[in-house]
Amino acid sequence: MSAEPTDYDRPAVEIACQQLTRMLEAFSEATGFPVTFASEALAGDRAFYSRIRNGANLNFATYDRVFATASALWPEGAEWPEGLPHLPPIEVDADILAAIEVRRAKAAAAKDGGGERPSIRNRPLPGNAPWPDDIPRPANTTADPTHPEASNG
Repeated sequence: MSAEPTDYDRPAVEIACQQLTRMLEAFSEATGFPVTFASEALAGDRAFYSRIRNGANLNFATYDRVFATASALWPEGAEWPEGLPHLPPIEVDADILAAIEVRRAKAAAAKDGGGERPSIRNRPLPGNAPWPDDIPRPANTTADPTHPEASNG
């Protein structure tokens, strides 16, 4: 007689990686930052998210640090993700705080219309160099009368 297979609990490290993945995604959603920046802000490593999603080995001190950093940086008014640990906040590195402020300022400027990048189609070449004959022009370059090559088009 053979024994029936038993449903075992998943290994703790697998559960921890899943929770960290959820935390990074939730932080990204709550802040509007890309998940790679969330990974850098919370774990100090842009590639952390990718590695833990792919089942990388995990140190539980890192697990605690990521959740404690998330507590410190969690946006006011945003709901903490259900089912995830909420550890006491820790002091966050000044460089991370500065990087977050830069990103928030850029997002605010873009929201106000000041963060738009000019179209490459209407920018002159460096030094007002003539357009190379062997490279096709982007569409509408010559339609802009302020473009230096508009009259040669």
